[in-house]
Amino acid sequence: MGDIEKARREIRYARSSADDRRWDQLEPRIKTIETALEGCSDAEKAPVLAELAPMREKMIAGIREEKSGAIEREIKRNLSAAASELSSGYTESPALEKSIKRLASAEAQEWLLPDVAAKLQAEIAALQPKSGKPAPAPPPRPEGAKRVEGPTPAPTPAGATPSTPSAPAKPAPGGDPDRTRSIENDIVRTLKFATDDLANSPERTGQGVERAKTRLDSDDAKQHLAPETIQRLRAQADELQTKVDAAKLAEGIGRIEERVSRHLQQAESDLSHNQRGTADMLRHARERLEMEDAKKLLPAGTVAKFRGEIARIEGLLASAGKQTALENAEPILKELEERVDQPLFDDSRPAYQVIGDLDGLKSRVRGALSEVPADDKDVKAIEKRIAAVDAKIATATAALGREQAHSVVARSWELEEEAIAGWEDETSKEYELPKTAVAVRRLTWFVKDKEIERLRTEFKKDKEIQSIITRAETTLEKATAKLHAGFEAVMKALEKGARPTNRLDLEQPSRLCGQAGGDFEGTKHAKANVARAKALGDRWQKEIEADRAARQAKYDELSAVAAKAWPAIVASIKADDGFDPLDARSKGKTVRLTGIRNRIGWDFSGALDFAMWVGETPVVGNYEKGVLAAVNAVCEKVGLPLDDHTDWDVVLTIGGPGKIKQRFNVIVRDRSNMEIGKIEEWRPVECVQCTVIALRAGPAAVGPKK
Repeated sequence: MGDIEKARREIRYARSSADDRRWDQLEPRIKTIETALEGCSDAEKAPVLAELAPMREKMIAGIREEKSGAIEREIKRNLSAAASELSSGYTESPALEKSIKRLASAEAQEWLLPDVAAKLQAEIAALQPKSGKPAPAPPPRPEGAKRVEGPTPAPTPAGATPSTPSAPAKPAPGGDPDRTRSIENDIVRTLKFATDDLANSPERTGQGVERAKTRLDSDDAKQHLAPETIQRLRAQADELQTKVDAAKLAEGIGRIEERVSRHLQQAESDLSHNQRGTADMLRHARERLEMEDAKKLLPAGTVAKFRGEIARIEGLLASAGKQTALENAEPILKELEERVDQPLFDDSRPAYQVIGDLDGLKSRVRGALSEVPADDKDVKAIEKRIAAVDAKIATATAALGREQAHSVVARSWELEEEAIAGWEDETSKEYELPKTAVAVRRLTWFVKDKEIERLRTEFKKDKEIQSIITRAETTLEKATAKLHAGFEAVMKALEKGARPTNRLDLEQPSRLCGQAGGDFEGTKHAKANVARAKALGDRWQKEIEADRAARQAKYDELSAVAAKAWPAIVASIKADDGFDPLDARSKGKTVRLTGIRNRIGWDFSGALDFAMWVGETPVVGNYEKGVLAAVNAVCEKVGLPLDDHTDWDVVLTIGGPGKIKQRFNVIVRDRSNMEIGKIEEWRPVECVQCTVIALRAGPAAVGPKK
């Protein structure tokens, strides 16, 4: 039996897919609709099929347009590359050949729109004069096109052996002379055209030879051509095939040699201004020689010649790179040497800043030489000069003595004290101690600073330096203890208290975990505090999942009870099965509907309890007071709302017409009709009102009060 309601529902979804140009969705929907219509009457089918027909036409046109556009973009990319190659002075363009072959392909002939194909052919023709090859043959003539019988004279290509006209073929015994002449002329013409193509397109020549051999092997040729004629024509085809194989081999070798030579020429051209480009071109050349076709086709001597050329240019690149590196390093090294020839330390700048500046210059010198081997004699000479600079820095640093060291430590501590001022007075009932957290972080950095550690070790007998560092450690311990106490208080309160019910409070352990990771970084409390906050969050999540599972189990249990109770409830109500929402006489009827979905909040919006589709008409309304009370009671009992993703059974009292807001997805397009986004709209639509007087949905099974 047919399912006209299903077909009508699917039509709505199909219309949306057609509007969105989702052909991958539309095609299966059309098949679903056609299947649903099987068994329906012609009167029922007619309006659905009338609406389906333009969608099918739109889909066919859209698929052709998209496929045509994809092929057009592919050919245009190749033409753009070809234009670039030919404008650079090359007389051969692989990209142009790809464009020609793609335009002539069966797929392009099938899908390209005629005006697009003509435009692409014109663009190819415009580029062809810049290439060393003649214009391509037009795409193959479509099947069924009229053919002209008899061979057509054509010029003999340079290097080809002119064919000698042969005597008219003798027909096979019992053969038709006219048919014999027609077959021989067709094969001769095919071989002639193939020979003409040999110089420009061995591929087309090979195709012509294949067609000629296929014709010679046909029953028609064996019936009408004499054996000696077949033997003579086959010998001509075999001879031409040998030339095709040789031409393809030469073409393949030439194409590889041209590409490798181009890479090498560009590599040498870039040496003076783009050494990275030279390296890239050499890498492309090596990779091209390692490809399977190059290994198979190129003679060993040619490969050796190319590898020798690569090695030569690599030598030039290394020399150029070294020269550039030395030129970049020399002025930096000279500046470094001039700096250390003067007094290094005075009262204008802290010593550690001076040392940092000198270390930066040394790093820049070595960075400039990073691409030159360390054992190069010039690099070794520069390292000797850097060693002499280090000796002068060491002498000056030693002379700095205790006074400079004390200045460094004292000034650093002074800055830290200013930065953490006020942390001791900070109070908070919760773990909100930003000044204390800053004190912990900054003091941790201070006591672990490499320069402070070095000075502490170097001046371990200096009471003033040691006193400053000890004071910092003592302050760090106090601040850490205060911060940890705040964290401890918050965690205890959360761990002992009830699990929150709102999302924001449930995320508190996660926030504490991240905050503790930053606040206690480098302290003994870091790992334990982070783990503690994470454990609380994990515990709450497990409790939530267990509670959710218990509620679902209760929901399922009561749903089974409701399903058993429903048949008796619905049997006590006098109602019709289904109704026509478009029939005004339906008003006031009581109807039963099974297996429906509540679409309020999904397809429709409003202060209503219930909405559904009947055909293409929205039917919306509220629960009768008793139904609403029963639904609220059972939802409160299980702690879950009714699942509107499952089928419901309802008994409705049909009312009059009304309005409801329906969801629409609107596609936004630019001037080129390209999709740039989607927006959602809620539009008022006509509907039929109703009142739900009985309902079976999940754990709820309720009917009207008697």
